[in-house]
Amino acid sequence: MNEWLSFAHQQMHNRKAHDSDANLYPLTKYSTLIVQGADSKKFLQGQLSCDLLALSEQSWHYGAHCTHKGKAIFSFMATQLDEQTIWLCCHQSVLAVAQASLGKYIVFSKANLQVDDNLRCFGLSGQASTEILAEQGIRFTDDNNCCPFNGGVILKITATRYQCYLAKSDAETLFANFSKICVQGDENAWNLMDIRDGIGEVRIQTTDTFIPQMLNFNELGGINYQKGCYTGQEVIARMQYRSGTKRQMYRFICQQIEALPAPGQPLFSNSKTQSIGNIIKAAKNGTGAEILAVVSHDLAKETVFLDKSKQLAWQPAPLPYAINND
Repeated sequence: MNEWLSFAHQQMHNRKAHDSDANLYPLTKYSTLIVQGADSKKFLQGQLSCDLLALSEQSWHYGAHCTHKGKAIFSFMATQLDEQTIWLCCHQSVLAVAQASLGKYIVFSKANLQVDDNLRCFGLSGQASTEILAEQGIRFTDDNNCCPFNGGVILKITATRYQCYLAKSDAETLFANFSKICVQGDENAWNLMDIRDGIGEVRIQTTDTFIPQMLNFNELGGINYQKGCYTGQEVIARMQYRSGTKRQMYRFICQQIEALPAPGQPLFSNSKTQSIGNIIKAAKNGTGAEILAVVSHDLAKETVFLDKSKQLAWQPAPLPYAINND
């Protein structure tokens, strides 16, 4: 068992049972790629879809690093630790390809790439989560969605959901304190909230597959069209202003399923013989499951299936934001 997960389970085992309006989630599948140096922002501004110049120690942004053809190699949440340090928080499965891709270009800059194996990640959600953080001196306003804490960061994902990246000792201390007043959830529950919030991500199975608009990065604020040139910018801008994207990310629900489908797995429909899209993220929901999947706009309201035999039906479900597919 993962060392961080073992620690988390031990904390919850030691706590007294009680009801709570807050939930705590040890997250073992997320890592942080650190870009540090005098040219860190300048370098990343020419590589990423979001505007690094708009970052501060009080903010974070979704973004993607893309190929010259505009396809996302990896996606991330970017935040600034100081003027020379940017953290790109991403799924662990794409960390190696992220390092390799950015590493090809960073040799020409006064910056370097690092991975801090001492960092730990956990999530906090629920109506009481904001108050619980405030009791630790971690406070958010309408103007900030990121709060520095002891050399780490707390990212505000939604009004009642937070993702924490901290050094091992600080993470253990804070997690142990929160464990006394929170109910522990698991990584599946966190993924399910991501799906219901319409937040997808690039996993290793889907790297170099989708342009950012297909992952709804327009709706999530992960693309800046005024920032100037960056790798893949020409294709991404042409897709926005000229041709438009024929596929985007939608949510679907299956009422009964045993094994979760994997990211990248193809989907099928009654009206087409070929695959009509691919899964981005999946999570169990009781005896059923929910997914985010990139499919054609004209099929987003249809029932979809995991295979051509059409044994498992997935019904369309709403997202918390509107998709503009004009």
